[in-house]
Amino acid sequence: YGYLTGVARLGVSIYNYIEIGMRKITGYIRVDTVKEGGTAALAGIKPGDIITAIDDVDCGDFSILTELLTKYKVGDTVTLKILRPTEASKSSGSYNAYLRSCEEVTLNVTFVEFDPS
Repeated sequence: YGYLTGVARLGVSIYNYIEIGMRKITGYIRVDTVKEGGTAALAGIKPGDIITAIDDVDCGDFSILTELLTKYKVGDTVTLKILRPTEASKSSGSYNAYLRSCEEVTLNVTFVEFDPS
């Protein structure tokens, strides 16, 4: 196949920070791109979304996200909590105002087989 089959993948590229004005604040998983046909695309995850938890386990950095994903396989369904920036978020100048203005979204996500290449 050219990749490991049965492995849970979201099908996203991420940054380990959010940008507010000219500042980069670490400790967040922000979706940069969503790969067509992947788990995230099918679940409705969008670029800019901030992943905060998988099955109520906080994931604030890439290593935690990776560790959590190793517990699942294709066909498993998880609950994903995200913060989705709004128009108000984009114009807020402070960290707290940015997070408060994000929409909280909970998605049930079923992992699909996906070729990451």
